Amino acid sequence: MKKERITAIDLGVTKIKCVISEIDLQGKINILGFSESEAKGFDKGIVTDSEAALESLKSVISEIENKTQIKIKKTKIVVGLQGEHVKELSGESSKDDFTKPVQEEDIYEIKRKAQRISLPAEIVVWQLIPLEYSIDGLPGIKQPVGMSVFNKLTLKALLLTIPKSCLATIMELLYQLGLRKFELVFQNATVGLGVCDEEELMRGVAVLDIGGSLNFGIYKNNEYQTGFSLPLGGVAVTNDIALVFLTPYHYAEKIKKEFGVAKKEFIINDSPIDIIDYQGKVTRRITQSQLSQVIEYRLKELLLLAKAEYDKRLSEEMLPLYIVITGGVANTPGIDKLVEEIFSLPARIGFSATIKEKILPTNFTEPQFASLIGLINYKLKKKDYQPVRDIDFFDKIKIWIKRKFNFIFGEE
Repeated sequence: MKKERITAIDLGVTKIKCVISEIDLQGKINILGFSESEAKGFDKGIVTDSEAALESLKSVISEIENKTQIKIKKTKIVVGLQGEHVKELSGESSKDDFTKPVQEEDIYEIKRKAQRISLPAEIVVWQLIPLEYSIDGLPGIKQPVGMSVFNKLTLKALLLTIPKSCLATIMELLYQLGLRKFELVFQNATVGLGVCDEEELMRGVAVLDIGGSLNFGIYKNNEYQTGFSLPLGGVAVTNDIALVFLTPYHYAEKIKKEFGVAKKEFIINDSPIDIIDYQGKVTRRITQSQLSQVIEYRLKELLLLAKAEYDKRLSEEMLPLYIVITGGVANTPGIDKLVEEIFSLPARIGFSATIKEKILPTNFTEPQFASLIGLINYKLKKKDYQPVRDIDFFDKIKIWIKRKFNFIFGEE
């Protein structure tokens, strides 16, 4: 059996990251190559300069293809997009004219009805996440195909909308790179698939992804339920350090990574830190305690904003058991304790033990790679968040062939 290869591209706020992975026969994810580039031409997930954005994407793809000698066009490609411009809406629809068990055509029809909502002309339904089916009032059904319905089949779904222009621009950039077969998905809905095991996703868990921006998602019943994005994240922390200590941004980022802590009790020696100016000259010396004050103040502010948004969306049936922290900021010592303090929930950093066992090399289980692994697992789990089109004659033929093929060979 040929090993499956999956390319994941993370269109982040500050970085574009790409991995090519190969899935072995035991389901382990082997990372064959990794590349990243500054996200020039993008601002909070929106293309603001198409030429610069195209060059950023070209750079990432060329680098990884040179490293691995693999053309990503010959792999399965999934691209993750995030940002405040993606909005969540509830969708619900039903069907009650059944004369035989549920067929694929019925699922198409009920999804199509769920996504028919009133929207401004410039907005489109981009993703449809089926949360739950119910048959004759019996809830909790994940896959109703083949089941008998005597009264009504109902679907509850999460609809993700996006401005048409944003979606079309990114699609066009990928086409210009020669990519034709790819799936563009909402990254906030997939990052949990990368760091949480099946039991966590089923029982209920929240994922707090803090990179250049802040993304929060709640998962339950093995599916993304709801979440939100805030434009502030690690970039805001770095900006504060640069402004308070009058040092260049790149140097502020450097000392943040080397000496930064989220809570001052995690300081051991209170190391001295040299501060340079824009000419590279050392102008002063501060302590790790002084640096931590700036970092802790900003992180508290970010987390309190996130807590306020979290409280708006929380319901009893969606209450998570704990919070998983991912993204580059998750490497800041003490961040888990700060999250626990503000959310009054237990928190852990990064991947579950069972997920870690499935990823090689092991350095790709660091929190900053969670979004990429989530995209890969989205493909491996064969999830499908794409909205449906109207079924034409050829679609019906494809469905019929698929049903017959599965029946003959006993496939799921």
